Amino acid sequence: MEERIRFVEHKGKQILLEDFTNIKKEDEFIALIEKARQVVHSRPPRSVLVLVDLTNTRFTTKVSQVSKAAADSNTPYIKAGIWVGVSGLMEIMMKAISTFAHREFMSVDAREEAMEWLIRQ
Repeated sequence: MEERIRFVEHKGKQILLEDFTNIKKEDEFIALIEKARQVVHSRPPRSVLVLVDLTNTRFTTKVSQVSKAAADSNTPYIKAGIWVGVSGLMEIMMKAISTFAHREFMSVDAREEAMEWLIRQ
C-alpha cells in the first residue's frame, strides 16, 4: 500500500502529496493530518509545495478543528498549497481553514491540474 503522506516528483519539483481520498473514519483522518504536519515541520520555512487530495472524504467537526490548527502551524513552511476534490460543504470548511491559517488555498478538480499549478509557484 502506498503511503498517503509522501513526496512525489513532478517535472523536477518535489510536491508533498497528502492523500486523504476515501477516508471516512475520523481517527484515521486525524492521524494522517498529524503525520502530514510532522513532515511539513521537518522542512525549511517557505519551501513546501503541498497538494491535499480530499476526494470522497468525510469531514467532521473535529477533523475541521484539527485541520485548522495544522494548517495554521504549517503556514511558515508552506510555499504554496492546493486542494483537490473539494465540493459542497467542504468548500465552506476550506474557506474557514484558509481564514484561520491566514493564507489562501487554491482548489481544482484533478491532481494533474494541481501539480501543474504548484510547479509554477
